[in-house]
Amino acid sequence: GLFTWDLGKGEHSRIIFKKDNIELAELIYNPKSSESENSSVGVTNLVVPTVPQKPDIILQLTKNDLQEGMKMTYLFDAKYRIEGKDRNGVDVPPEDAINQMHRYRDAIYYKEYDSAPLKKEVIGGYILFPGDGETADIEVSKFYKTIGEVNIGAFPLRPKDKRNRELLEHFINELIETKSVDTVSQVI
Repeated sequence: GLFTWDLGKGEHSRIIFKKDNIELAELIYNPKSSESENSSVGVTNLVVPTVPQKPDIILQLTKNDLQEGMKMTYLFDAKYRIEGKDRNGVDVPPEDAINQMHRYRDAIYYKEYDSAPLKKEVIGGYILFPGDGETADIEVSKFYKTIGEVNIGAFPLRPKDKRNRELLEHFINELIETKSVDTVSQVI
């Protein structure tokens, strides 16, 4: 059936998906709980040693095939503007937004306990923007192809645009179904 949930803007909101009492995924909206804290992202074991980072959406998938309870973290950030159009007439996300995803990936770490060393945490970061274009043209656009190359990129999303929403749905489905061994082997 259809599952919908309203996440309050500006609140620390999360949804945990479980099956047979096993956590499968956690979706967190606006996870940063305070501007003054820069040691945490508002998610268990995620830390930012420098300045606060506030991605809009964090998707953590729990995988058990390589290590029990292993978390795979992906960031999504909504932008409400476009940069322009590429040569195929496809809307392009703002360049500063793509740069922001690089910063998020480099700034957010995993720390299991206080004396543990910091570990890289974020696998990829993706912009969600009000872009438009033919699906075939989007699939060959630079901002979309870089998802497969460096795990940073963008998905055009507009209300009632089912064609391009399917790109994001297909991508998330692949994240869920891919074994953690394969994900880790592909991380740069």
